[in-house]
Amino acid sequence: MLGAKRSTLFKSIFLQSLILMTLSVSIALFLSVWGIRLFKVLAEGRLPLVNSLAVDSTLVIVAIILCIALAYIFSVITARLVNYKTLNTQMQNSGKGGVSQVSGRTVRILIGSQMFVAALLVSFSVMVVSKAMGTINRPLGSDTENLYFANLFQPNNQMSLAERYEHMLQYKQVLLDSQGIDDVALGHSPVSQRQNANTLTDVNGKSSIFFPSQWVGPDYFALVNTKILAGRTFSEQAIRGETNEILVSVSVAENLLPSQDYRNIIGKSYQGLEEKMYEVVGVTEDFNHPKYYDESFGRHIWWPATPYSYMFTIKATDGVKLTNKQILNTLKEKNSDLTMWQFNDLQQEYDNLLYMSRLTVVLCSTLALFTLLLAAIGIFGVLSYNLGLRRYEFGIRMALGAKKARLFKLMSVEAIIPVLIGFAVALAAVMVSFYMLQGQLMSWLVLDVRLQLLAWSITLCIALFACFRPLVLLLKAKPMAALRND
Repeated sequence: MLGAKRSTLFKSIFLQSLILMTLSVSIALFLSVWGIRLFKVLAEGRLPLVNSLAVDSTLVIVAIILCIALAYIFSVITARLVNYKTLNTQMQNSGKGGVSQVSGRTVRILIGSQMFVAALLVSFSVMVVSKAMGTINRPLGSDTENLYFANLFQPNNQMSLAERYEHMLQYKQVLLDSQGIDDVALGHSPVSQRQNANTLTDVNGKSSIFFPSQWVGPDYFALVNTKILAGRTFSEQAIRGETNEILVSVSVAENLLPSQDYRNIIGKSYQGLEEKMYEVVGVTEDFNHPKYYDESFGRHIWWPATPYSYMFTIKATDGVKLTNKQILNTLKEKNSDLTMWQFNDLQQEYDNLLYMSRLTVVLCSTLALFTLLLAAIGIFGVLSYNLGLRRYEFGIRMALGAKKARLFKLMSVEAIIPVLIGFAVALAAVMVSFYMLQGQLMSWLVLDVRLQLLAWSITLCIALFACFRPLVLLLKAKPMAALRND
């Protein structure tokens, strides 16, 4: 606009910024509404208060205020970047873009800051993904496929433990004789949303930390493929309640006997349930609960499954799906007074335990990719705009015979160096913050060097591509086309 004042230019810039921000906020709110609906479907029943998530009027009002505020801030910054003397010189040069209105320093700051933010977000997203992938890929220490847990009890049961044990063996045989069942073991699998915990006290009266625990029978470990690394499984006397025996995992043995071989714990006695002394008869591999691993680190105690109730871990035939009603009806043929207290599909339980980790991988990977896309678009946009202003300059250089290598070198000062600086500062910030806050962050983040190197390499390659792409497009044009702004 000829003769326009600075205030007039500011209003024009503000109007354009407001229109763009309004479109951006509208798209963001639309995606938020559908994103929240999708998240509710995916996380319902697995996260507390998930149904309370919504895009309400308060959020919309805040979005409108931010929209106006950001449009104003962008307009102020843009208006101050306009060099009116340069603009006047350009107009006197017939508007051929002889001089760039945006300083090289401003371009470098914009590129470096976008690279810094992108690298920072990608790094922390990859740390979250690494933590979730570690949970998913960590060996459980137990099989879950085709396995079910059934817990039954008989009201007003006045039998002794020895009598209950005999009845439990009879119920086990009934299940083994049933179609679709390959094997049955006594005991309760720890693959569940909740866990029990107990302490052990040595003969000197020193009490241990709380260890996760579960009640199982002598045949449980073979059925679920949990390896006994030393010692033996429970005796029948322990299941009847005649002797007090326990098995512990390797990590429990190492915690109770630090700086000693875990096998040395065999034969030692500790005070446990009901203040009774229990002899350690075996050491198993660790049980790595997906939900509580950061608290237990594979530590686990195995108590003998005395038959106060009738607990069975059942292995179904491949392709057969067992049901609560099927198991209960089968056992009621032996004892009609039995009632089903609990029935779980262990594979489904395990999948539920890993569900949030798998969802985290998807969401954080999407966030990292989206961040890279925005960074690439931002860098490409800044350089394209800058090259557009300097198109006439590059056209003259090309017409005078400047080689492509020379032009690439010229661009590297304004593009590649800021990208590398922003990238290096982001990596330094990530490393320093991670090691300073490692104790607080270890439950949420894991620094996987190989995965980080891959992510950093991809981030850097995408940024460099966004740097050189605008120049490649310009160099493909003929010098006269560049001079004509075609």
